[in-house]
Amino acid sequence: MDNNIPTKGGKTKYWVIIILAATVAVAAVLYYEKQLSIDMTHIVMQQQTKTQPATTTTPEGDFKDWKTYADAKNKFQFKYPNQWVPEWPTIDKAGIIWVNFSLEDPASTKNTLYLKIFPNQKLFTSEKNIISSNAHLTPVVADDSQAGYYSDFTDIPTAFIAGHNLFLEIGEPNNGDHVLKILSTFKFTK
Repeated sequence: MDNNIPTKGGKTKYWVIIILAATVAVAAVLYYEKQLSIDMTHIVMQQQTKTQPATTTTPEGDFKDWKTYADAKNKFQFKYPNQWVPEWPTIDKAGIIWVNFSLEDPASTKNTLYLKIFPNQKLFTSEKNIISSNAHLTPVVADDSQAGYYSDFTDIPTAFIAGHNLFLEIGEPNNGDHVLKILSTFKFTK
């Protein structure tokens, strides 16, 4: 009998190995996602009232009707238009946290702004390199950190901010003019 021909028992061994490998892979993915989950109680969305002091260097009149998005865990905040609503953050397979903003109108499903919070500098730099190879950079400052603004990236004005151990991308898919305004109100918090 030729030992190279698998027997029925040999096929069973292969299936057991495949099932074990799949089980380990699923367990690893679930563990990884759990480790990357964020404590949603740290993300605070608040409406600033007119009696609160301005916390930006931009004229308060330009943003008095805007809301403040604050992320206590990642220690940043910025203002955004009053009619936008941030959605619950999600985490993709690479561990990037996404926060999408849409119009307040319940019938609207159009994404007006997105945030991407990168878990590390390597992923951030990879994304930034892709966009910078397809668009023109305008250096800007967000709070005390250098930021890059790409107004001509496939009709999605996009900005990158790196500072205080934070790697953040902000994009506006509807090709609006809000990204620079948002950057002017961006602050690192303690």
